[in-house]
Amino acid sequence: MSIRSLADLANELRTTTKLVRTGVVLVPPTALRQVKDAAYRAGLDVVDYVTWKLERLAPGQRSVPLNVGSFLGDLDEIANGNSVSGCILIANADVPLARLHVHERTLVWDLLLNSFKRRRQAIVLAIPRGAYHLFPQNHEEEWTRLGRIAAIERTGDRGCVDADDR
Repeated sequence: MSIRSLADLANELRTTTKLVRTGVVLVPPTALRQVKDAAYRAGLDVVDYVTWKLERLAPGQRSVPLNVGSFLGDLDEIANGNSVSGCILIANADVPLARLHVHERTLVWDLLLNSFKRRRQAIVLAIPRGAYHLFPQNHEEEWTRLGRIAAIERTGDRGCVDADDR
């Protein structure tokens, strides 16, 4: 299966009867700042993971403990929260992934692909295209084969453009 538009992926994830409703959108590193706009144009709600996490810190807390369990717990909380669109783009998902060890990232991707079942909202993680240390190529190929990957591109002054915007 080929890589699709963000809008197509979101539509399938929000209307499907699949138990696992997770996806990935690959974003050029130069367009990461515009990914939220692209998500809104594609009809998704957006949660900036870093902002979301910082808002939950206790007063005076200076560090953010992060491991596979806490990251998946955060995604679970987001996916079981409220959403107008039924599909939430997780911006800055690359930040917590970068803090995990390689084997932990592999575990996260396997769990999100196969075991992240029965959540209220579908989620799509925004990942920089070509960041194979965060989203290894073998995972990208598997997610693509299953139709769970979208891509957006950087085009001129319009910023980040989904395939449906053309």
